[in-house]
Amino acid sequence: MKLLTHNLLSSHVLGVGPRGFPLSLQATEGRINPVEFNPDFMAWMILKVEWAALLEAADTLHLMEVPKELTEALLRHF
Repeated sequence: MKLLTHNLLSSHVLGVGPRGFPLSLQATEGRINPVEFNPDFMAWMILKVEWAALLEAADTLHLMEVPKELTEALLRHF
């Protein structure tokens, strides 16, 4: 599952949390699939991302490092 997709998913099942978000990840396999960078997509998507949930998911999967917070400097890259 893509980390951005995971960041948008929620559950209506009782006990998942007050908002049903974020869902926990338990991966048996992980891999990175290189894709072409699309700055227009990232500029649109980055403001929709729940940064704490993205950070937690990336840490759980040990696939990549994510900056601890979304800063103005990072936003200027898009």
